[in-house]
This record gives sequence, structure tokens and C-alpha cells, in this order.
Amino acid sequence: MAARGLMAQHDPAEVDRESIVDAAGVRPEDFDRHFQDMSVLWQSVATAMVRDMADVQRSLYGMRCSVPDRLSRTLDYALDAFERSPDGYRAIRRMVDAPGPAGDHARGMLQGILTEITCQLGVLHGWDEEPELTAQCLYAQLLRIFDHWQAHPEHMTRKRIQTFVMQHLRLGRTELATADA
Repeated sequence: MAARGLMAQHDPAEVDRESIVDAAGVRPEDFDRHFQDMSVLWQSVATAMVRDMADVQRSLYGMRCSVPDRLSRTLDYALDAFERSPDGYRAIRRMVDAPGPAGDHARGMLQGILTEITCQLGVLHGWDEEPELTAQCLYAQLLRIFDHWQAHPEHMTRKRIQTFVMQHLRLGRTELATADA
């Protein structure tokens, strides 16, 4: 948790062992015994952050509801999380942008979640596009939208973003009302 908090405030390259030990209030030897080196720590942080997202995704997919409703709830969750914790978003963003094994792991897990979402969209809309390629496009678009929202909150509102994404993914009210028919 200390590393996640520091990542939200600083570039991960600037976060060192000493700052994490201080923030966590642990002894350096306990840190070393548990993590061995910083790469193990970053791998653990990436895994925990993306596992949190995957747990939410699994709980949403466990719901008995239509695909459009499930996807709109997933979007609601992402927007709620962003509004509650912009620092949390920054930490996730830095992790997926990080080079090396930790960044690869975070990107892979996030890509897996988005691939699952695009498979659902493909079934819903009859798309024959490759789900992994569609997921890459969705991944890039969503990150840029959230980055823009964070950089320009005076120009963006949650409602505006939600409406745009719902229309872009063709999850508007008309389809929500007829999806189960």
C-alpha cells in the first residue's frame, strides 16, 4: 500500500527502497526478506492493482443481467473509481506505462480484462473483428479519455464521458431497452 501511494504521487523511477520503507514504517531487513529487490516489489504492486480490477470485473460478470447492462455497470465502476481516487488512477497509469516485467504484467492483465469486454461487445453487436485487436483499440481510447479528463477536469464531466463511451460502444438507451428481447 505504501508503494501504491508513493506511485500515485511520484514517477515510479523516483520511488526507491528507502522511501517505501519509511512510508510503510517497516524495517529495511523486513522489506529485503519479503521482496528481495525492487523488481519483486513492483511485480507485487502491479499484480495487486490489476487483481483488484479483475475482481471487480469478475463480480460484474457474475451478475445476472444483459451484456449491455453489465458493460454499462463496468463503465460506472471505472468512472466511480476515477472520481474517488485520481491518485489511484495515476498509480495504475504509471504501472501500465512502466517498462520491464512489472509493466508487462500490468498491461497483460488489463489487456485480458478488455479482451473479455470486447468479446462480450462482439457477441452483442455481431462484430467479426479480432477481440484482441479491438481490445487494444479500446485500451488506447479509454486511457486517453481518462488522461484528458484528469488533465482538464474543467472541460470534462463524468456525464459527458459516460454518454460518449456508451454511444461509442453502442450501449445507448435504445439498445439497453431491447437487448434482452
